[in-house]
Amino acid sequence: MSDGFWKLERHAARFALGGLEARLDPARPDLGLQDLVVLGAPLPGAALLGVELPGSDTAPEADLLAADVYARGADLVASYPPRSDWPFAAQIYWRAWIPERAAALAAVELIVSVQTQLLDSRPGLCAASRLPDSDAFRLTSAERGAFIHSTPARIGAAVNGPTAPPSAASDGACDCVMLRPTDAVWTYGEIVHPTAPAHTQLLAEPSPVAASTGGKTPIPSRVPPRIVVRHSLFAERLEKGVILRARLLAAFVDRERERAELAALYREFAASDPPLTT
Repeated sequence: MSDGFWKLERHAARFALGGLEARLDPARPDLGLQDLVVLGAPLPGAALLGVELPGSDTAPEADLLAADVYARGADLVASYPPRSDWPFAAQIYWRAWIPERAAALAAVELIVSVQTQLLDSRPGLCAASRLPDSDAFRLTSAERGAFIHSTPARIGAAVNGPTAPPSAASDGACDCVMLRPTDAVWTYGEIVHPTAPAHTQLLAEPSPVAASTGGKTPIPSRVPPRIVVRHSLFAERLEKGVILRARLLAAFVDRERERAELAALYREFAASDPPLTT
C-alpha cells in the first residue's frame, strides 16, 4: 500500500485518495475528516467519520491528546488512554479503503476499538458524519441495488437553540445510507459492517444562526443546512479485557452509477475479513 495517503503535520494529518482530500486532528476525533475537497471542489461544513469520545467536544485539547498517533500505509492510527470520567481505552483507525471489485471515487474505513479493566461496563459512544443537505435513501437490497427514500428527522433550529434528543429523531437501524446532494456529480454512501451492531439515525441539521446582540438582526451562518448520519455504538456490556470493535465505511461514487456502485461496495465491505489491527 502507498505511503502517500496520510501526511502528519504538527497538529493534524492531511489525507489524499483519489478524488478526496481532507484534514484530521487526532486531538479532536469528534470532528473527523474536515476541510473536505471532493473532485477538486471544497465541501463547506462537511465532516466525515468523527468519533464522539465522551467530552471530546468540551474538554481541553491537552486532555484528549492521543497517547500514540502514527501513519502507516493506508492507516492513521490514534490511541486514547482511559480517563477518570470514561474508563475505557480507545483505538481509532481511519483507513484508506481501496475496493478490489467495486468502484468508488474514494472510500475511507473507520475502525473503532474499545476495552476496559472494569469487570462489567457499557462503553457506549457515537460516530457521525455531516454532509450538505441531500436527498436521503436507505439500502433495502444489496443484491438488487434497491434503495428506499428516507426523510431525516429535524434537529435544533439554531446553534444556541433547543435540540431534540437523538432518540426522538431515530430513523431506525440501517446498513447503508445514500446521500445525494443537489448539483453534485457524486453521491455519498455510509455503510455499517454487519458485525458491528449499531443504531443509525438520519438527522436534518438546519443552518446555524448567530445570536442577535444589541437588537441587531442575526447574521445567517455561512454553514449550509446539513444531513447528519449518526451511529450509536457499543451499547452492549463490555467485560474486563474484552475488545469491542466497530467498522464503518464512507464512500463517494459516481452519480450516474450510484445505486449499483454503493450496493457493490456494501457487498464487498460486508464480506471483507476482520481488520488486522494492533
